[in-house]
Amino acid sequence: MNEFAEAADNYVKSNSLDPQFVFSHVQLAVAQYKLGNLANSMATFRRTLKAFPERSEPENYYGELLLDQQRFQESVEHFDKAIELEEKTGPPPPYELAEGKEVPWPKSHTVNVLPLVNKGLAIFQWKQDVAVAEQCCNQALQIDEECEAAVATLAQLSLQQGKSERAIELFARQAELARTEPELISALTFQYATVAQQQFLKNYPQMASHLSQIARSMMMMG
Repeated sequence: MNEFAEAADNYVKSNSLDPQFVFSHVQLAVAQYKLGNLANSMATFRRTLKAFPERSEPENYYGELLLDQQRFQESVEHFDKAIELEEKTGPPPPYELAEGKEVPWPKSHTVNVLPLVNKGLAIFQWKQDVAVAEQCCNQALQIDEECEAAVATLAQLSLQQGKSERAIELFARQAELARTEPELISALTFQYATVAQQQFLKNYPQMASHLSQIARSMMMMG
């Protein structure tokens, strides 16, 4: 709801009630950043990184903050650290039933692949390296096939390269994975806009290069 000051107050309260809940610390820093309190946000992140050295979330979200500031190399370093921490901890091993059978944990215990997706996006914005960006997102989907962020990023990369058919498929998949109404609206908007673009280019092929430039600028802003 963009009520960042009230959110920050509640995160402070949450931290006082349970100092070990990492997400309240991370989201407090994000709320401070949204309020324009960059110094406070960075300080909160530094404290959180020190307090939770084995958790990937502070590394990942601090990387997102750095990426928003276009500090690309630093952001990638933090995404790599988050990836390393996820690989080290990973999902817990299967648990054993009384009769000795092993049962895997539910999907909620899968490795968090968001740092991989963010790394791909950062490298694309930094070096315009589409191949590496796609590799990161595809690797994320190999681990978690329901990662909406990976599907959305691949869709945008396909659109930027003029691969309209692939982009339409991915936007449709993104709509299936959407968890909120805004996410669904965004996926469907891009899906049908790309269908309309295809039809437009059939009628006006001379506009192809212009549309490609627009798609690229949208990806860079994303």
